Amino acid sequence: MDANATFQGAATRRFELELTRRETATHSQPSYSWLSDTRTYPVTALSTHVLDLSIGRPGADIGVRLHSRASDPPDLIFETRTDADGRARLIAPGELKPGRYRLAFDIGAYFTRTGATAEDPPFLDVVMIDFTVTDAARHHHVPLLVSPFGYSTYRGS
Repeated sequence: MDANATFQGAATRRFELELTRRETATHSQPSYSWLSDTRTYPVTALSTHVLDLSIGRPGADIGVRLHSRASDPPDLIFETRTDADGRARLIAPGELKPGRYRLAFDIGAYFTRTGATAEDPPFLDVVMIDFTVTDAARHHHVPLLVSPFGYSTYRGS
């Protein structure tokens, strides 16, 4: 067996294991079938994904709040927790409107719970990301890369 065939076999097996892991990890999570059924619903949702850079894994069970910044103080729209893969679906298709939003992540509680930080209180408590939606017909994804002492974000796809 050549090296390319060995690599292809290993990649296929890793993909199968990942699918099994996701199915197992999300068995108790709400159904998000509307995200994959593009025949019925256009993909115009808002989502996020938290990656814990200190351990190289998804940030699971992190509190996430979505606020509208149309008023001061911002209005809470939706509150959830990240799933086992560190993901959260925030707004269903058709519900996203142009406007200014804020995502608030309960990072301090996550790092305290996982024992990643020895500081009490943790250096980072709530990470807030303010962003603007101008085209509500597009899918918006706002990932958060985080460690106990810093974070980064970008406009995902």
